[in-house]
Amino acid sequence: MVQKIRRFYDQEGNEITEEEWLELVPELRGESEVVEQEITGFNRVLVETPSLARKVELRIGGEKTEPEEVEARDDSLLVTLPRFLFTEEDSVEIQFECIPFLNSTVFEAFVSGLAGSWQRVDPDPAVKSATTVALPALAEEERLISNLKIEPRTITPDGDGVNDIMNVRFTVVKVSKPRQVSVKIYSLGGDLVRTVYSQAGTTGNYSGITWDGKDSSGHRVIPGLYLCVIKVSGDAGIKTVNKTISVAY
Repeated sequence: MVQKIRRFYDQEGNEITEEEWLELVPELRGESEVVEQEITGFNRVLVETPSLARKVELRIGGEKTEPEEVEARDDSLLVTLPRFLFTEEDSVEIQFECIPFLNSTVFEAFVSGLAGSWQRVDPDPAVKSATTVALPALAEEERLISNLKIEPRTITPDGDGVNDIMNVRFTVVKVSKPRQVSVKIYSLGGDLVRTVYSQAGTTGNYSGITWDGKDSSGHRVIPGLYLCVIKVSGDAGIKTVNKTISVAY
């Protein structure tokens, strides 16, 4: 890989740092030029993940090291190392936690020394399924809905900008084909108040689902207790989670 860098010189042609060059008065500065420099190492590691990675730890050569930067997204983890690595002795180990949705989840990793230039890390052929994580417990798990968060559990939809809207987030697991996923609000008597989400979906994280305290006609509901019902039609049947929520004025 090739990286473009700028070099600085004094009037006698000696190479100096950019800081030293800037400290010189313009009459004493030499030239500066952009040159190409070969980079054979890497300083960034990208891991494709099935969900948001947490509790990220970096080890270089077996020693725990503070990364320069960690950027975790719903589908990837980018770790910037504190320095370039060039030798096999500088082994890199990245530990993290995330939620896999399917059994035999595959993790792919890439390294880079330049923005936009990535090289895939191929596993050791002597290690069978080196990039695959088998989760026998997941196959036995009947739960399809996890990590459910409803915030706030009590809303006051009076238009003052405080707790006017309820946010619903959850994770669906073990759904390999598009199935119906819905979030509905019911009265305690079992009457449907409003369908706030209903779409075909598969395994993954669901967010951005909100309820503003109004019924299907756009009218504000009366104060009281309601049920938020999340339903997933999975490969092996329908699973439902019910949570009590409240509306107050």
